[in-house]
Amino acid sequence: MKYIIGALMCLFSVAVQAAVQVSVRPLTVQEGESVELTISSDTRQESAPDWTPLLQDFNIGGQMYAEQAQIINGQQQTRYQFIMPLTPLSRGEVQVPSLTWGGETTQPVVISVQPADSKEAPVLITAQTDKKQVYAGQGVTYTVRVYDKAGLSDGEFIAPLIEGGEVQKIGDPVASSETKDGKWYQVYEQKYVLFAPKAGAVKVTPARFQGYIQDKTTQPARRNLLSVFGMPDDVFYRGFLDRQREITLKAEPITLEVLPQPVSYQGWWLPSTAVKLRQTFTPNATVAQVGENIVQKVVLTAQGVMPHQLPDIQLPDIKGFKVYPGEAQKTLSYNKDGLVSLLEKTFVLVPIQNGELTIPPVSVPWFDVNTQKAQVVSTQARTWLVQGTLPPVTQETPPAEIVASAPVVSAYAEENSWLWFFGGFCVGVMLCAGVGLLCFFIMHRRRKLPDLYPY
Repeated sequence: MKYIIGALMCLFSVAVQAAVQVSVRPLTVQEGESVELTISSDTRQESAPDWTPLLQDFNIGGQMYAEQAQIINGQQQTRYQFIMPLTPLSRGEVQVPSLTWGGETTQPVVISVQPADSKEAPVLITAQTDKKQVYAGQGVTYTVRVYDKAGLSDGEFIAPLIEGGEVQKIGDPVASSETKDGKWYQVYEQKYVLFAPKAGAVKVTPARFQGYIQDKTTQPARRNLLSVFGMPDDVFYRGFLDRQREITLKAEPITLEVLPQPVSYQGWWLPSTAVKLRQTFTPNATVAQVGENIVQKVVLTAQGVMPHQLPDIQLPDIKGFKVYPGEAQKTLSYNKDGLVSLLEKTFVLVPIQNGELTIPPVSVPWFDVNTQKAQVVSTQARTWLVQGTLPPVTQETPPAEIVASAPVVSAYAEENSWLWFFGGFCVGVMLCAGVGLLCFFIMHRRRKLPDLYPY
């Protein structure tokens, strides 16, 4: 009987050891901090666990695989583990769902995510816009800052999103230092410009920051992991493993009140804080000749808009000129106030009559979002004194008819044709004689060869 009981206990022990287990530490974290998930099994599996259930509530970091060997009662046992950081995406009670590995399923684990304490958190994130009420198509400057006192080793900003609109990044992150709540922080700042295309309450999905800081909360766990391989505690500890704690910070969401285009506004909708228009002429003179090319270059700049929001520039029919427009060139740049879009367009004007000819001004309507009034920016008219007249138009002479003729033979070749014939004849005779001598020599040699097969 005791043997049967012993056998059953052994089978139960094997079944327990073969079960897949999961552990999470710590069970309480602040928002943006990560936990360390470890899933282990006593049997080698052919594939990794299915991480899909984690994607809904967690940001998954890089995974690490380990094999832990130990000797128990004289027998070696190996435990297979996957270890990875998880960053909760929400506050409150967050459940690590059941995971499947090798046909076995783990038990769920609940962790508590507390709101980040701005006075105690090692890394903070804030975001703000320069205005909360804007017009459709108007650029909104969105500034996100990360305050670090933990010593970030790496990280990147993830841009915000706006419903149905577009987001334009401004430059690269700028680093500075600042004292906040009596504590010193290293500050990283990134700016964006948001564009909402339609009126109404528009939600802005906040920017995020993903980075790595020195892990202090899971040091004992990492040291135990190193001892699995028989290494001293300090081997690699201050190196790779010590920098692998991942954090994900998310700013507070923002809602913008977007106003529609005013009903009274007429013309191309260009909401901006500043619009300028200038022109240049080549040659830069007031006297020209009939038929001479005059190049007019028009440059339009607008603050706080994208290049595709700029209108095309057209010249009307100008009396006394033929107008040849070029292609518009649009570019995007930045200044201290944010985005600046630029349009350049060139026109070639050819005067076709003399006298005083005037090139009318170019006008572009736009909406000043600061004063909330319609504006018009224009160039100045330019008058030229055109001299001379166009040359008389002559009838084009049709091309002469091409008549085929016999090839022309030079007089030298015609007079000395007998010399060419005699020379060719001599060359032919010499070639024939050479071939005959070669054949005679070969036949003569064959008669002198011994009989190789006398029998």
